[in-house]
Amino acid sequence: SEIQRLPRGRMNILAIGRERFRINSLDFQRYSYLTGDVEMVSLDEQEPANILANGARLLRPLLGRYLEALSKAGQEDFDTTQLPDEPMAIAHLASILLQSENEIKQDILEIDDAKTLFTRLLSIYQREVSLIDILLSPPSADEEHDLPFSLN
Repeated sequence: SEIQRLPRGRMNILAIGRERFRINSLDFQRYSYLTGDVEMVSLDEQEPANILANGARLLRPLLGRYLEALSKAGQEDFDTTQLPDEPMAIAHLASILLQSENEIKQDILEIDDAKTLFTRLLSIYQREVSLIDILLSPPSADEEHDLPFSLN
């Protein structure tokens, strides 16, 4: 965590979550800062091993292509040979690395079973990889003039 002290005794506090939790209630009144009641929740990984392995088998190449595309775009440098083999490690890494809107990330955080998590991540990464492939593959000079319509 990180603490930035501000004037008049105020602070900005940055904390990194390591466990999943659900907020049951928030208290805006008791203190000069926000507090709440939470319960710890875990991802239900009780799916048969073959379902998790199949999800990881499908997600791993998409995640690899996504990371390679980010590398080409100059955002990060990744070694895709270092991707984990364990199915839930792949799912967690895919969730963390996804460059998307906060609403999509929040939807992923709210998923409470592994099968749904893999299904959602596969859908997102299929779309993201397709879009990135299109954006990083501009049309060739021949394709530019071979349009299905006239510019007139």
